[in-house]
Amino acid sequence: AFFNGLGTSNEPTGIFNVSGINSISPSSNGDAPTWALACQMEKEIAIDNGIQGALAMVMNGATQYAFKTTPKVTAQPIYLIENNLVNGYPFFVSEQIPSNVTKGSSGATLSKAVLGYWPDFVVADWGTLEIVVDIYTYSNDGRTRVNFFQDVDYACKHPTSFVSFADIITA
Repeated sequence: AFFNGLGTSNEPTGIFNVSGINSISPSSNGDAPTWALACQMEKEIAIDNGIQGALAMVMNGATQYAFKTTPKVTAQPIYLIENNLVNGYPFFVSEQIPSNVTKGSSGATLSKAVLGYWPDFVVADWGTLEIVVDIYTYSNDGRTRVNFFQDVDYACKHPTSFVSFADIITA
């Protein structure tokens, strides 16, 4: 829900569905990662005065691979990920970032990534983690059911502190 939550049916709104975040999506069938697009992500935040501090990027493993194997300049051994940074910013890998995005005729093979100033995305929780042990539901099978409940919500203080690259060709 942190990344992809729809904000309906008691589900928090994830960062990809926050109204007002920047987005780059230049072509109709997805885009391969390039140095220009990595720089454009920063530009989209900068022109909206969204750079409040150190930015960081989150991507999935397929995008990480694409960035690590894509040179900044053709035939030069300097890649989009250099010294564990993308355009000078740290990145983190999470498989919670979609890798099955469809756009145009691409099929479900595109990925997303997000760059942002993460202190502007607030995670709020109330109370403590509630653990309920249910010995009755599956008692005929000799099993015990354990439920965990946590009240959590998200809010984006400054949506223009983020930019989504919504259709990265990674396959």
